[in-house]
Amino acid sequence: MRRVDNAALQAYRASLVQSASPAALIELLLRKAVAETRAAAADLDGGRRAAAHGRLLRAQEIVQALRGALNREAAPELAERLEAIYDFAYWRLVRANASADAGAAREALEALEPIREAWSAAFAPAAHGGAGPSGGAAGGGGAAGAGAGGRG
Repeated sequence: MRRVDNAALQAYRASLVQSASPAALIELLLRKAVAETRAAAADLDGGRRAAAHGRLLRAQEIVQALRGALNREAAPELAERLEAIYDFAYWRLVRANASADAGAAREALEALEPIREAWSAAFAPAAHGGAGPSGGAAGGGGAAGAGAGGRG
């Protein structure tokens, strides 16, 4: 029964991603990066380096995806600032993974969490069909659309 539940959950998640707006995808990526980084720091604090390793790799991949999705044309200054933050977070995640450094993971978390909070506050209503700005530098067409979702 557990396998059926997991398969159904995976299918549901896949349909969410496939039907999500660019703004909603950025929100999902930021939420996942923060969750993986937070869990990895806890794993490192608890001496669970192998578990932390996988989480840190996922967080690194997500941060690179967010960086790669920045829409520099929509909001050049914001995209440049987000890129600097994503670069900082990425290299702190690399450090955390290479050195089992929970402090470095927390530094990455401190850089990513405000972006996630701001994104949710600014774009979550639009991502879920409500009112809110469209587009952007981070993704989805707006300034955060510089984040992901569209390069032009």
